[in-house]
Amino acid sequence: MKSGHTSLRRSSRALAWAALTVGAALHTPSALEAAEPHGEGVAPRSQAAVEAQEPDWIILPLPAREAGPRQPGAALSGRHLLGPDAELAPARDLGPELPRRLAEDLTMGAATAAGARVQLLDGSLLVRGTAEAHAAARGALQALDRALSELRFDVGVRLMTAGASGTTLIQERRQLRSGGVAVFGQREHQAFVHGYRIEVASEASIAAPQIGTALVGDVLHLWASSTINDVGARQLFVQGLLDVSRITSMGTFDTEIIALGTVEQPALESTQVMFAGVVPVTGPLRLTVNGPNEATAKLILEIDAAPLRAGAANEAVIDLARGLWRAQNRSPHVLAPDGPPALRPGETPAGLAQLEARQFPSRGSKPPRSTEALLFAPADSPVSARRMRRLSEALDPLSMPAEVSLAWDGFAASIPTVEGFLLRVGRTRETTMIVGYEPQLANDAALCSPVIEHDMTGTMIEAVLRDGKLVGRGYRQSVTSERVHGPAFYEPGTPSSGRLQLPVRTRRSFPLQLVADRVEQPDPGVTVSWSSRPSDDR
Repeated sequence: MKSGHTSLRRSSRALAWAALTVGAALHTPSALEAAEPHGEGVAPRSQAAVEAQEPDWIILPLPAREAGPRQPGAALSGRHLLGPDAELAPARDLGPELPRRLAEDLTMGAATAAGARVQLLDGSLLVRGTAEAHAAARGALQALDRALSELRFDVGVRLMTAGASGTTLIQERRQLRSGGVAVFGQREHQAFVHGYRIEVASEASIAAPQIGTALVGDVLHLWASSTINDVGARQLFVQGLLDVSRITSMGTFDTEIIALGTVEQPALESTQVMFAGVVPVTGPLRLTVNGPNEATAKLILEIDAAPLRAGAANEAVIDLARGLWRAQNRSPHVLAPDGPPALRPGETPAGLAQLEARQFPSRGSKPPRSTEALLFAPADSPVSARRMRRLSEALDPLSMPAEVSLAWDGFAASIPTVEGFLLRVGRTRETTMIVGYEPQLANDAALCSPVIEHDMTGTMIEAVLRDGKLVGRGYRQSVTSERVHGPAFYEPGTPSSGRLQLPVRTRRSFPLQLVADRVEQPDPGVTVSWSSRPSDDR
C-alpha cells in the first residue's frame, strides 16, 4: 500500500464484524474501568471523557468508476466485407475513469496527513481520527468527484441530408467522458454466401457453405478528450470517424462444379472520413460530404457539446487522452497497408514518464498521480499545477484548426482538422472474387475448395497538418477489366476445378504537400485545398 500503512485482507463478513467490534470498543468503557472502585473525592470517568481521549471512526465507500462497455462499430482499416473467420474489433476506451487504487491512495494520503489512521477494507476505508481528519478524507473524495465531473460532457450528434427532402440519419445525445469512446448511429450485419469449406473422406466429399458478413449503415465514432480554452473553461476535443456504407448490388458467381453452389458477391460502397477538432461553444462542429450517389448526397454532420460542470477548470487535472487517442488511431488503411504513415511515430506525444521527469527532477517534490488518461498534479502548489499543464500543452500542442476540402470523381468533402492529427478520407467499393482453387484429395474422392479474395477499389487520401503544410499521400486503385477463366475440359461428375475470375488491377500513389490557401491537383482527378479557421472558433 502506497500510504505506508499495512492492511490485512479479510473476507467482507469478517471485516464488517471487525469494524463493528472496533466501533463498540471505542464507545464502551472497559470492564476494568467499570469494576474499579472510586476513591473519595475522585470523580468517575465519564463517557464524554473517554470519547474525547479515543478517536472516532467512520467508513468511507470507494466506488470505482470502471471502463465503459465495448461498442460495435466500424473498422479503421476501411473493411466492410468480412470473411467467415474475421472478427470486428469493438471500440474500446482508454480504461477506467477512476481506478479504485488511485481513489484509495488519494483519500488515504489526505486522511493520514490530517493525523488519521486508515485501514483498507473491501471497497471501503476505515478512518479513525478527529473530525478534522474525517473531513479531510471526505474532502479528498469530493475533490476527485468535482475534478472528474468537469471532464464529462453532454454530446449531441446529428447526421442529416440537406435540401427540401432531407432526412435525419443519426440524432442522438449521450454523456461522454475524456478517455472514452462513443459510437453513434446504427450498423447492420448482412449475411452472404462467402464460399465453401470442403470435407473429403475415403469415398465421399461434401461442400459446406461459409457465411460472410457485410457491414451496412451510418456510424460515427467519437474519441473524447478535453482542452482548456482562453477563458479557463474546459471544452470537448474529439477525434472522429464517420462511416457510411451501402450494398449497391448482390451478384452471384457459378463455379460450374456440381458439388458446389453459387457464391454471392455483394458490391458495397462506402465513405469514411476521419477528422478532429474542438467543439465550439457558440455552435456545432460541422463536416460536409457530397456525392456521388444517393447515400452520400449532401450529408451534413453536426456535433455539439456542453460540460456537465460549468465554470473555471481545475488546472491541476491534466488531460492526456488527446495524445493517446492520436497514437491509437493511426491504424493503416487497407489501400495503404505498406505505405509510409502520414503521422510519423515521432509526432506522437511524449509519455507520462517524460512529463514527470521534467517537472519533478528532485525527490523532494511531491509526485503527481495518474490514470491511463489523466494526470493529477500536486494540489499543494497552484503554480506547480499551472506549470505542469503548460508543459503538457507544450509537449502535445493543440493549435491551428483548419478546414480541408477534397474532391474527385463527383465526390467532395469539407473536413475540420487540427495540426498534428490524422486526416483520412476514403471513397471505396468492395467485392469478392474467386481467384483460384485448392484441391482436397482422399482415396476415391476429390473436390476443389474455392479461394476467395476481397477486392477493394477507389481513392483514399491520408494527410496531417505539419508546420503550416498539409503533408500526406493519396492512393487510387481500380479494376480495369476482368476475365472469367473456365476449365479446359469439363464433364458433369468429373473432378475438376471450376471457373475463376482474373481481374486486371491498376494502382498508383501520389504525394501531397500543400501550403495554405492554395488549390493543388496532386492527381489528375483529385483536387485538394485547405485554409485555417479563426482562433475564436473555440
